[in-house]
Amino acid sequence: LHPPLTRHSTREAIKFYANTVVLDPHFAAAYAAAARVYGTRRTFGWMSDPASETAEASRLIQMALRHGSDDAFVLGLCAFATFYLLGNVEDGAALMERARSLNPNLAILWGGAGMMNVCLGRSDIGIGQFEYAIRLSPLDTSMGLWQQGIALAHFVEARDADAVTWATMAVRESGANINALSTLAASLAFLERTDDARRV
Repeated sequence: LHPPLTRHSTREAIKFYANTVVLDPHFAAAYAAAARVYGTRRTFGWMSDPASETAEASRLIQMALRHGSDDAFVLGLCAFATFYLLGNVEDGAALMERARSLNPNLAILWGGAGMMNVCLGRSDIGIGQFEYAIRLSPLDTSMGLWQQGIALAHFVEARDADAVTWATMAVRESGANINALSTLAASLAFLERTDDARRV
């Protein structure tokens, strides 16, 4: 799933992956990638029916793990979807650690681990993992999400000027991401830049 991201492009991606597993029902990466698309739809506020879309993501995760239990890429996508979409912190963390043990050089795993750690309150650990992901893959299509994660980490630690810098980068990279925009607006407000915050 490559930029530009739109509500329509995520729907098309889901259809594409659905067609893919019709052709190859054992293609674990397609199930995992489809689950990731549902995470993207949640991030951008594009879910039309959150309950049913989350349930479908859960089914896709199960299928991906059934057919790709030793695939680091599959495990990593399922790990973050389990954490972010299903709210299952322990299982998500365990899947991510297994994925990184299988392939410690896969940037998307470090980015996913970074976001999980930030959400769990381990902000500086998360920032380090995001920075490592960026070094591994400086042109990655997930760059905006990683920048958003760094912004959130700085915001949590009350480093509001740094949060504004990274959130601005994330918005420029990936567009109107609700999470990045929220972090940007809140950080500007804490810096008493209320007019700028309102414009966000």
